[in-house]
Amino acid sequence: MNARALVPLVPLVVLAAASGLVGTLAGQGPLVPPGAPAPTMKKLDQIASTGIAINDTNTPGDVNSLYVISSPGTYYLTGNVTGVAPKRAILINSVNVTVDLNGFALVGVASTGTGISDGGVNRGQATIRNGSVVGWGIHGVNLSASRDVLIHDLIVTNNTQNGLLLGDTAHVRDCVLHDNSLTNLQTGFNANVARCSSIDSFNGSGFDLGQGSMISGCVANYNLLGSGIAVGIGSSVGQCTVFGNGIAGVLLQNNCIVKDCAASNNAVGIQAAARCNIVSNTASSNNGAGIKTTDQNNRIEGNLCNSNTGYGIQSSGPLADFILRNTCFANTGAVTGTSTSNYLPKSGTYFGPLSTPGSTSATAWSNF
Repeated sequence: MNARALVPLVPLVVLAAASGLVGTLAGQGPLVPPGAPAPTMKKLDQIASTGIAINDTNTPGDVNSLYVISSPGTYYLTGNVTGVAPKRAILINSVNVTVDLNGFALVGVASTGTGISDGGVNRGQATIRNGSVVGWGIHGVNLSASRDVLIHDLIVTNNTQNGLLLGDTAHVRDCVLHDNSLTNLQTGFNANVARCSSIDSFNGSGFDLGQGSMISGCVANYNLLGSGIAVGIGSSVGQCTVFGNGIAGVLLQNNCIVKDCAASNNAVGIQAAARCNIVSNTASSNNGAGIKTTDQNNRIEGNLCNSNTGYGIQSSGPLADFILRNTCFANTGAVTGTSTSNYLPKSGTYFGPLSTPGSTSATAWSNF
């Protein structure tokens, strides 16, 4: 046996006593803390607003504006602003300006001007964010002369003309547009609009975007004297919902694509001009055709169109469009020698064979 194993272990307390540490370890004073810990970091609302406060000292107004921003930088509200007729609220008079509404509202009154304006001059690279623009006598926001602007996290409602009136290359996301008298959101060319809702424009469309634009993940409902979404040449519309609009749910000019959209209870579900790709949409329960073309060379494929007061798919002519792999039923178009209640035309060189589910005559290109 190893003799080292027989050596007894000395308790640590004994060792501590022998070395004189017991007195050192004992009697260290009260363990109760002197008080509640004090905060060492700022609250979120203390750091959310950075930049220059919008007020009479930093951004003095003029005869037409409550406030004028004349230098690049980030500017923020410190409270709600109520309009004074006939002035606008904020004039952006410089490029590279960010206006952070900071959760507050610009509130117009009768006969006021526009909520936020560029004054008809290109004030590019502007950003407007994080608040509400309500009840102004002209537009909510008018940056129509400015390029490359970013608008996000705004609520824009009850303005006398347009809600948002923007120029070319505008990027708009996460906004709510409601009850503006003309179009809720109108842009120039090359716009990108995402995750916005546009409801109840009185005399215009929900979204009206210039050529080369994209809109995705948006809702456009009850724009009774316009379309839900209207886009210019070479634009795309994806994963949008359009309901109860007075002209068309989605209105396309030439060379556009619309995909994965739901169009219901509109005057026409989806209407396209020439050379458009209309793919994988649901266009049902509209007051006219589910899908309608007014020109030719469109591709209409993989759509579901049912219960429309009109044809499910109405092409502009017997040889106008490629019509493939669609499903249409319970529509009420006029039945003629060239049409069924679901399809006009019902056959043609570019029309997939009309079949019924389970038919041995069905092909990969059949319409049902």
